Amino acid sequence: MIRGLIFDLGSTLIYNRHDANWPVTLNRMRADLLAHLQAAGYQLDPAQFLARFGAKVYEYSDQRQTDWVEYTTTWILNSTLEELNLPAPPPELAQAALAAYYAYSESLWKPVEACTPPYGNWPRPGCGWA
Repeated sequence: MIRGLIFDLGSTLIYNRHDANWPVTLNRMRADLLAHLQAAGYQLDPAQFLARFGAKVYEYSDQRQTDWVEYTTTWILNSTLEELNLPAPPPELAQAALAAYYAYSESLWKPVEACTPPYGNWPRPGCGWA
Protein backbone atom coordinates (compact mmCIF):
# COMPACT_ATOMS: atom_id res chain seq x y z
CA MET A 1 0.00 0.00 0.00
CA ILE A 2 1.32 3.44 -0.86
CA ARG A 3 1.20 5.62 2.25
CA GLY A 4 2.56 8.81 0.78
CA LEU A 5 4.25 10.56 -2.09
CA ILE A 6 7.07 13.05 -2.05
CA PHE A 7 7.18 15.85 -4.60
CA ASP A 8 9.69 18.64 -4.86
CA LEU A 9 7.00 21.22 -5.41
CA GLY A 10 8.95 24.46 -5.03
CA SER A 11 8.57 26.70 -8.08
CA THR A 12 7.16 23.78 -10.08
CA LEU A 13 3.71 23.09 -8.68
CA ILE A 14 3.63 25.70 -5.91
CA TYR A 15 5.00 29.18 -5.51
CA ASN A 16 5.39 31.65 -2.69
CA ARG A 17 3.13 34.71 -2.85
CA HIS A 18 6.04 36.84 -1.69
CA ASP A 19 8.84 35.57 -3.94
CA ALA A 20 9.63 39.16 -4.90
CA ASN A 21 10.13 40.02 -1.22
CA TRP A 22 12.00 36.88 -0.15
CA PRO A 23 14.50 38.71 2.13
CA VAL A 24 11.63 39.89 4.35
CA THR A 25 10.25 36.35 4.47
CA LEU A 26 13.67 34.92 5.39
CA ASN A 27 14.09 37.47 8.17
CA ARG A 28 10.73 36.42 9.62
CA MET A 29 11.64 32.73 9.32
CA ARG A 30 14.95 33.23 11.14
CA ALA A 31 13.27 35.29 13.86
CA ASP A 32 10.72 32.50 14.41
CA LEU A 33 13.53 29.94 14.65
CA LEU A 34 15.41 32.10 17.15
CA ALA A 35 12.29 32.61 19.27
CA HIS A 36 11.61 28.87 19.37
CA LEU A 37 15.17 28.04 20.39
CA GLN A 38 15.19 30.75 23.08
CA ALA A 39 11.86 29.51 24.44
CA ALA A 40 13.47 26.07 24.70
CA GLY A 41 16.25 27.51 26.86
CA TYR A 42 19.03 28.26 24.37
CA GLN A 43 20.95 31.34 25.46
CA LEU A 44 21.58 32.95 22.09
CA ASP A 45 22.83 36.38 21.18
CA PRO A 46 20.12 37.29 18.65
CA ALA A 47 22.28 39.31 16.26
CA GLN A 48 25.09 36.73 16.31
CA PHE A 49 22.79 33.74 15.80
CA LEU A 50 20.72 35.37 13.06
CA ALA A 51 23.80 36.54 11.18
CA ARG A 52 25.62 33.20 11.43
CA PHE A 53 22.61 31.02 10.62
CA GLY A 54 21.67 33.26 7.68
CA ALA A 55 25.23 33.22 6.36
CA LYS A 56 25.40 29.42 6.59
CA VAL A 57 22.10 29.01 4.73
CA TYR A 58 23.44 31.16 1.89
CA GLU A 59 26.85 29.49 2.00
CA TYR A 60 25.42 25.98 1.63
CA SER A 61 22.84 27.11 -0.90
CA ASP A 62 25.66 28.42 -3.11
CA GLN A 63 27.79 25.34 -2.47
CA ARG A 64 25.04 22.93 -3.50
CA GLN A 65 24.97 24.58 -6.91
CA THR A 66 28.58 23.52 -7.50
CA ASP A 67 28.96 20.17 -5.73
CA TRP A 68 25.32 18.97 -6.00
CA VAL A 69 25.26 18.02 -2.33
CA GLU A 70 22.35 19.37 -0.34
CA TYR A 71 22.73 19.85 3.39
CA THR A 72 19.63 19.61 5.53
CA THR A 73 18.46 22.58 7.51
CA THR A 74 18.91 20.42 10.60
CA TRP A 75 22.59 20.05 9.71
CA ILE A 76 22.90 23.80 9.14
CA LEU A 77 21.20 24.53 12.49
CA ASN A 78 23.40 22.04 14.36
CA SER A 79 26.62 23.32 12.79
CA THR A 80 25.61 26.92 13.54
CA LEU A 81 25.01 26.06 17.19
CA GLU A 82 28.31 24.14 17.31
CA GLU A 83 30.16 27.22 16.01
CA LEU A 84 28.51 29.18 18.83
CA ASN A 85 29.72 26.55 21.35
CA LEU A 86 26.22 25.30 22.01
CA PRO A 87 24.96 21.71 21.88
CA ALA A 88 22.83 20.42 19.04
CA PRO A 89 19.19 20.23 20.09
CA PRO A 90 17.57 16.84 20.66
CA PRO A 91 15.86 15.61 17.46
CA GLU A 92 12.38 16.51 18.74
CA LEU A 93 13.43 20.08 19.52
CA ALA A 94 15.26 20.46 16.19
CA GLN A 95 12.15 19.24 14.37
CA ALA A 96 9.88 21.63 16.27
CA ALA A 97 12.28 24.57 15.84
CA LEU A 98 12.54 23.97 12.11
CA ALA A 99 8.77 23.59 11.85
CA ALA A 100 8.57 27.07 13.40
CA TYR A 101 11.23 28.25 10.91
CA TYR A 102 9.29 27.03 7.87
CA ALA A 103 5.76 27.74 9.09
CA TYR A 104 5.57 31.33 7.86
CA SER A 105 6.91 30.62 4.36
CA GLU A 106 4.64 27.59 4.05
CA SER A 107 1.65 29.77 4.90
CA LEU A 108 2.45 31.79 1.76
CA TRP A 109 2.51 28.83 -0.66
CA LYS A 110 -0.05 28.75 -3.43
CA PRO A 111 -0.54 26.13 -6.14
CA VAL A 112 0.49 27.15 -9.65
CA GLU A 113 -2.71 27.98 -11.55
CA ALA A 114 -2.23 25.27 -14.20
CA CYS A 115 -2.04 22.66 -11.42
CA THR A 116 -5.27 23.62 -9.71
CA PRO A 117 -7.50 20.88 -11.21
CA PRO A 118 -5.55 17.85 -9.98
CA TYR A 119 -4.37 19.50 -6.76
CA GLY A 120 -7.24 21.89 -6.13
CA ASN A 121 -8.64 19.96 -3.19
CA TRP A 122 -5.30 19.49 -1.42
CA PRO A 123 -4.58 18.94 1.30
CA ARG A 124 -7.22 16.28 1.68
CA PRO A 125 -8.21 14.89 5.07
CA GLY A 126 -5.32 12.84 6.38
CA CYS A 127 -2.92 14.36 3.85
CA GLY A 128 -1.00 17.56 3.95
CA TRP A 129 1.86 19.58 2.63
CA ALA A 130 5.05 18.44 4.32
